[in-house]
Amino acid sequence: GAIVTAVIPLAALVLEAGERESRFPSPEWARTTDWTSAGTSRDRLDAYDAWLHDRGGDSWAAVVIMDGYLIYEGRGARCTIRQKNHCGSIRKPLQSTVLGAALYQGKLKSIDENAIPYWKDPFVTPYEKDRLITFRQFAQYHDRWNEAAPSGTFHYNNGSATAAGACIAGLFRDVRGPRPKGIAEVARKEVAEKIGADWDLWYWEADFSSKPGDSGPQLVFESSVYELAKLGYLWLNRGRWESTRIFGEDYYREAVTDWSPNTGNTEFGYFGHYGYWWFVNAKKVLLPGVPEDAFYAIGNGEPKRATNLLVIPSLDIVAVLSMERISDDGKWDVIKNSRVPDNEGPRLWASEVVKLRVSNSR
Repeated sequence: GAIVTAVIPLAALVLEAGERESRFPSPEWARTTDWTSAGTSRDRLDAYDAWLHDRGGDSWAAVVIMDGYLIYEGRGARCTIRQKNHCGSIRKPLQSTVLGAALYQGKLKSIDENAIPYWKDPFVTPYEKDRLITFRQFAQYHDRWNEAAPSGTFHYNNGSATAAGACIAGLFRDVRGPRPKGIAEVARKEVAEKIGADWDLWYWEADFSSKPGDSGPQLVFESSVYELAKLGYLWLNRGRWESTRIFGEDYYREAVTDWSPNTGNTEFGYFGHYGYWWFVNAKKVLLPGVPEDAFYAIGNGEPKRATNLLVIPSLDIVAVLSMERISDDGKWDVIKNSRVPDNEGPRLWASEVVKLRVSNSR
């Protein structure tokens, strides 16, 4: 069935708002059917399951973690929650995690430091200003790398994310050449291994070009929805994983701050409301009806995969949905609909996730 069965029938503590009991998977998620103590109800889980089945086609999978429990797992007929898929741009919050780790470990003294010197013999763009881009500008998408525009304004740029990955990896190891490699190995060591996440990390065999936004030899991040929830849970816990800290709370606060509140354009690829490689719900612009502290990432994976990772700290929720991007039956598509100005796909889905919490505050 789509609804999880009891494995660990533990009652959660009833906590005041802002306080939580963390249950870290080691490596499996804790489960419960004590829905009341977990903050939900069987009726709400059934309604969420029906909503996904009605819209997801055959090739979707989803999990929801609430109060540290795996309270929901569901799938279409041609998918499983353990099936690894290409997560596309969710490589970017993973890179944000590694950048936070570099700061926490003291490998980087300031996020405002020039990033490019950490990438030896880099791909050279035609623009002199690209030699001076900082780690902060990369993470905020204020870099305008390989673009004629000056740095300092928001633009979603896949090429700059690849360039940033080379610089971030260079904080931990030697990274050189116009087709850089290193961020996959660093992310595996500094994040995946430390939180027990089963991810596949590698690279496209591609070159950069003069075309702005060309992603080049980008990091490839493959994960199941079950394992991807661990990245969300690390962020829900503000960089802490059991007794280990991956990144600091100051970095967390900056990473989920809206650094691009006034871009004035909601077309996909241009709308702001962006932290450090996370979309943020400041003033509930992107996700009306969802708490303002929510943040999320959209992954447009190959060959035609859509993944959405959503974190709602005030509701103690991490939710993941993966589905076929342009399905044969023409049903709802989280990535296709994210491209229209009203951000319809993530907005519709996130509103359903919020309904799982019986009380809208913790």
